[in-house]
Amino acid sequence: MKKLIPFLCFALPALCPSCITEENSPVSGQEGTRITVGDSLPDFSVQTADGHWVSKDSLLGCCSMVVFFHTGCGDCRKELPRIDSVYRHFTGKEDFRLICIAREENAESITRFWTEKNLAMPYSPQSDRSVYQLFAHTGIPRIYISSPDGIVRHLHDDKTMPSYEKLVEQTEEIRGK
Repeated sequence: MKKLIPFLCFALPALCPSCITEENSPVSGQEGTRITVGDSLPDFSVQTADGHWVSKDSLLGCCSMVVFFHTGCGDCRKELPRIDSVYRHFTGKEDFRLICIAREENAESITRFWTEKNLAMPYSPQSDRSVYQLFAHTGIPRIYISSPDGIVRHLHDDKTMPSYEKLVEQTEEIRGK
C-alpha cells in the first residue's frame, strides 16, 4: 500500500480530464496566452448565435470582456454562470460589451447548456480554434477585460478565475465608475 500511494499521486492527475489539452506547454508568466495585459486585442470577427457580428472594432469605445470557453470543460461550467451574473450587472450600460467565444464547440451543445443554466450573455459558436489561437494556445476558461482603446487591462485564466465582485470591480475601474 505504501508503494501504491506515491504512484497514485502521479498517475491519478494524468487520468483526470483537463481543460488544458494542447500539445504546447505553458509559457512563463500568464500560462498559455499569446495576448497579455498591456497588449491590444487582436483583430477578430465572430458571429453570435443570434446573428450579430462582434469584432475588435465593435468593442472599441467600450470596456469589453472577451471570454473563451467550452461547455464540456468543468472549470468553464463552473465559471460561466458567474460571468453571466457580471453580464447581467452591466446589461443596459452603453459602455460595456461582453462576448463569449467557444473553442471548438457547436451551437447545439452551447444552446443546451445556456438554456439549462438560464444564461443571457451572447455567445459565438466556433467549430475550430482559429479565433481562440489569436488570443491563446492553451487553457480555458479565459477572460480578457479591455479598455475602450482595445488594450487588455485584466486577464484571467483557468488558474486565476476571479470572484464576481472582482470582475465587477475591474470592469468598473476601466469604465471609470
